[in-house]
Formats: sequence, C-alpha cells, structure tokens
Amino acid sequence: YSQKDGITIVTQCSLDRLPLIKAMCEQWQGAISLAIYIKKEELKTFLQNYTANMDDNWKPHKVAKHLEKKGTEIFAEIVKFWNGIEYGNQGDYAALDIHLLFEIEHDSDTCVEDNAGPVRVMYPVNALRNLALRYAKSDYVFLLDADFVPSSNMHALVLSMLRRKPYLVSPKIAFVVPAWE
Repeated sequence: YSQKDGITIVTQCSLDRLPLIKAMCEQWQGAISLAIYIKKEELKTFLQNYTANMDDNWKPHKVAKHLEKKGTEIFAEIVKFWNGIEYGNQGDYAALDIHLLFEIEHDSDTCVEDNAGPVRVMYPVNALRNLALRYAKSDYVFLLDADFVPSSNMHALVLSMLRRKPYLVSPKIAFVVPAWE
C-alpha cells in the first residue's frame, strides 16, 4: 500500500489492546501504521512458573523450547489479526502495517521523579509512537490513540479539503481533531 498524498493513522497499543484496533480499521479508508508493545512480563511470569521445580540440568533446553512456543503463539495472534484486517471480507478496511517493539529490560523498581514524587516508568508510548511514525507511508499523519475510532468519511473529507485549499499544505500547520463519545 503506497499513498504518498494520503493520510496514515499512526497509533500504538499493547498486545492486550489489539482488538480495539479492528474498529479503527473498519472506519478508516487509508493506511494505519501500528506499533505493538510486547511485554517481557508476558513471557517472564510463564517462565518463572514453569521452571520453579525443574531439574537444573534440563532448564536451559526446556525454557528455550517453551519460550519459543510462547513467542510463536504471540506472533500467531498478531498474524491472525493482521490477516483478518487485510484479507477479511467485511468491507473496505484500512491498509494495516504492524511494527513490534519488544521490552528487553524491565526493573520493577525503576522510577523517575516528578513534582508529585516518584512515578513508575512502564509503557514506552513515545518510542511506540515514533516507531509507527517512522513507517508511515504518506505525507500526512493522524496521531491517534488505539481506543479512538475516526468517523467513516474523515479520510476522504480531509483529503478533499487539502486539495481544495492548498494553503493548508504546510509543515507548520497541524490540525487538531476533537474527540467525543
């Protein structure tokens, strides 16, 4: 999918919020660049429970096998979701690109200070947004949270407006879209 003059939704979510993206895909008629965060804890808890009573001689081999299986399950879930969007027959869905960001280190005691005291560092929203933004395939992007659903004609309306009013096409102009329920 290549739409240089189009608008790409740039969004991010964790694996557990992936179902929210389907509604967005059903409404949007352009490209969507989605970054998904794969948490280390999803595998870590599984491994801790599995290896607690295992003979030390077998741990590396068994852990590697089960880690591979769990990773395969996660990827299968993502691929199944993507196939449903790209090849589903429920209408003209968006073109969906998925990018993965893996957590490589997690220290549950990691905190930063702000005016109200320590704040736990947890979800890398900026890194995810920047990853999705890096792979947007159009000149225009629409930064959107995973749980927001654009109106079904928004893509066409904004493109039409940009074509009719070329003075709006400037790197110094941003549009703010209000959200409502």
